[in-house]
Amino acid sequence: MNDNSADCRISIAVCDDDSCFAGLFATMIEKTLGTLERSCSVKIFTDARDCCAAVETGGFDLIFLDIEMNDMDGFSAARRIRFCGTDGQREDGPFLIFVSSHENLVFDAYEFEPLWFLPKERVSAELERALKKFLEKTAKRDLAYRFRDGISYKPVRIRDIFYLECSGHNLEINTRTERFCIYGSLKQMEQELGPFGFFRIHRNYLVNVDAVFSVNRDTVTLVDYSVLPLSKDRKQRIKELLLSGG
Repeated sequence: MNDNSADCRISIAVCDDDSCFAGLFATMIEKTLGTLERSCSVKIFTDARDCCAAVETGGFDLIFLDIEMNDMDGFSAARRIRFCGTDGQREDGPFLIFVSSHENLVFDAYEFEPLWFLPKERVSAELERALKKFLEKTAKRDLAYRFRDGISYKPVRIRDIFYLECSGHNLEINTRTERFCIYGSLKQMEQELGPFGFFRIHRNYLVNVDAVFSVNRDTVTLVDYSVLPLSKDRKQRIKELLLSGG
C-alpha cells in the first residue's frame, strides 16, 4: 500500500514516443504537483515495451500513457500492465491516465479502468484536475465501508464494491470477489456512498462509477460484465461522471 502522507514522493511514468512532448509534459507534472504541495519523480519512456517492463518490477504510482504510439500502442501497454502475470485484473497496480489527441477513443479506454482521459490539446487546462483526482483516489484507495450484518459488521474496501441491488428491504452487495445480502435502504446507502463515487443509475441499483465499463442505450455494463438497467433520466449524468473521472 502506498504511503499517502504529504511528504511521500509520488513515482510517475510518462510513456510517449514523442520525446519532445514527453519532456515538456514531465516538467508540467512536476510543477503542477508542486503547486499542490506534493513532490514526485517522473521517468520518461519513449517505448511502451520498456515502460511495461519497468512497471512489472513495481514502484510506479501513476502512469500517463499515450494511446497512439509505434510498435506497441497505449491500449496494448495498458492490457499488459493491468493483466500481466494474473488470471484477472491486478487490484493494486498503478493508476492509468490515457493521453491522446483523439477524444473519440475515450470509451474504448474503459476496459482498463483508467483514472482519467487527458486530451493533448487541453493538457495544461486539465492536468491539475487529473492530478487532484489521483490524490483523492490514493487517499481513499484502502478505505472500507462497514456493512451491518445482523449484530456484527462486515468491512469491505470501497473500491471493491461494484454495485448494490435493492429488492424490497433487502440489499444485495456485489463486490469484486463476492456477493452477500443485508437488510437496509438503498436511499441510505446512496447518501453514505455517494461521496465515494457511487451513483444511482436506477431506482433499484447503486453503482460504483469506477466499475462502469460502458453506458449503453438503456443499460450499463460493468467491468465484471454485469449488465444493469439504466433509467433514461440518469443516462446523461452517468456519462458526465465518466467523462469527468467520477
